Amino acid sequence: MAKATIYHYFPDKEAIVQQLLEQAVSQFHTVVQTIAEVSEPKVRLRVAVEITITFLHEFSSVIQLVRQELPVRWSQIKLDLMPIYERYLFLLSQAIEQGIQAGEFRLVNSREAAVVLMNLIHGTYAASYIGGLTDDLLRSNTDSMLDIFLNGIITQEQHDGVRDRKW
Repeated sequence: MAKATIYHYFPDKEAIVQQLLEQAVSQFHTVVQTIAEVSEPKVRLRVAVEITITFLHEFSSVIQLVRQELPVRWSQIKLDLMPIYERYLFLLSQAIEQGIQAGEFRLVNSREAAVVLMNLIHGTYAASYIGGLTDDLLRSNTDSMLDIFLNGIITQEQHDGVRDRKW
């Protein structure tokens, strides 16, 4: 397609970037809705991890483009995205809280654990992206991240011995 052809559909570069942003936001709403539809705590967390990493894989370049091309509006865009971000964290926190109530997870601050999980998701995506994003690598990293988040890295015997210790 010739460069001028795209301007038949969009008046300028900002309009193109705005359309890409709207698609990303719409897709993130879909991500959050999909997560909300899962009721079982461990399954919700797995779905959240997998679907979020897929979303990041598909739309991270759009977010970078928006930050580059619309820097003046980026602060307002972040404010506009805050409600859906908060809903996302709420759904993670809710799953963790439900797991605690069901005796599946140990007692933790569910909001803090949700933030930690979200940071692990972003870090896993970033590491996979830097290392060459392949489906196998992404799946392996996702499985490892979920295993460590849900089960920790110390044995149960070690855990029992340090239960009340602060790191």
